[in-house]
Amino acid sequence: EYMQQALAWMTDDGVAARIDVTSERTGTDTLAAGVTIYQRDGVIHNITFDDIWSELNG
Repeated sequence: EYMQQALAWMTDDGVAARIDVTSERTGTDTLAAGVTIYQRDGVIHNITFDDIWSELNG
């Protein structure tokens, strides 16, 4: 939910038509996340984070 809120400006400002966010706990200390950004012109961007917690903690 936090990632969806953090990216909401993209749809609010018209940068993206839609944004989908998924997350899945993949281990006791790991969390995977995926972001799909649908642009208004039909281009789709998929971004995957294999371990979002390590990304946040540096």
